[in-house]
Amino acid sequence: IFELSDSVKPGFGSIVTEKERMLAVIPLSLVIGPLMGGLGYAHIMQFGVNWFALSQIFFLPVNILVCIWELILCYNIKFINQTHHARVKKGFYKDPAKQTPIVLFVDAPLSKLLSVDFWSYIWIDYCRYDSAYAESHTFGFNIDAGNGHSTLIPCLLLLASLYTDIFSPKIIGMIGLVCHYQMMYGALVYYFSYFFNSERRSYNVHRWHGMGIVLFANCFWVFFPLVGICIGVSQIMTESTANIH
Repeated sequence: IFELSDSVKPGFGSIVTEKERMLAVIPLSLVIGPLMGGLGYAHIMQFGVNWFALSQIFFLPVNILVCIWELILCYNIKFINQTHHARVKKGFYKDPAKQTPIVLFVDAPLSKLLSVDFWSYIWIDYCRYDSAYAESHTFGFNIDAGNGHSTLIPCLLLLASLYTDIFSPKIIGMIGLVCHYQMMYGALVYYFSYFFNSERRSYNVHRWHGMGIVLFANCFWVFFPLVGICIGVSQIMTESTANIH
């Protein structure tokens, strides 16, 4: 696996020398933004404005992206663990002068944007707020690694079901119900686990700031899955997908 050189490692303060570079969030936005816009436009043109469907068109692509990051977390945990502990030894988290923006706002060479190690910094940076993601035995690691494996395909199926009846309403409703319940349950248990152990798991100097980041970053996996559960239950009870079409 490609290992980031110090010239592009977030948090080490070196200057990137390659000419073609940009903030990592820009190409990511150029992929996700038009995808959501195109899916939303196509759905509106086919069925009209449906807020239940539009909420899923926003959430499902985001979760699919996160699933990819969660697979990186699972299969590149050794690199994440080593880099996190190297930061701890160097005093990265205690010295404000050494801290830099998260990987999404790093000015990186375009050639590195497809690197597994580069996107591993999503989790390494999150370790500022929850160091559990650097360890493979923790709940945070396992629930997210599990989510990456178990919800990727169901999310693709649910996204397709917004446009065509790929399965019967009951089947697609059950897939949506189970998939969204798993995501919401995992997020709620993670909240419980984190808030009762945040002092030991956060390297952020301002504890309440770190807790706010964790609360905001995960609230989408409570609200939108709750909407998805309602959609799934309705489809099962009515034996119809009219609530998304």
